[in-house]
Amino acid sequence: MTDQTTAEAQTKAKDSIAADLATRSAAASGEADGKPVDAALHKIVVIGGGAAGLELATRLGDTLGRSRKRRATIALVDRARSHLWKPLLHEVAAGSMDVDEHQLDYLAQAHWHHFRYPTAR
Repeated sequence: MTDQTTAEAQTKAKDSIAADLATRSAAASGEADGKPVDAALHKIVVIGGGAAGLELATRLGDTLGRSRKRRATIALVDRARSHLWKPLLHEVAAGSMDVDEHQLDYLAQAHWHHFRYPTAR
């Protein structure tokens, strides 16, 4: 496959996941706290867990996703399981830093900050 075809396939896969998350019924969403989700809540899907996407999902989860004053359900979609801040890659490549100590797991961040991170399908 060419790079363009691969990029198009990845875009279609992300679009499919985003559409699934946006249209999934509230009863089937399986919220972590076990409480039913009001169908009137907004559903926000953040595509891409880079520095900006992760920060956006975290802040939205903290402000809109808390269980007592929940006004929206927030989901972060990314094909990777963790995030490593890109300016640190040269240190990882040089062997002067352990990647496992500096990467952030999306699932843990989602739990701590009240958003969902659906695993890849």
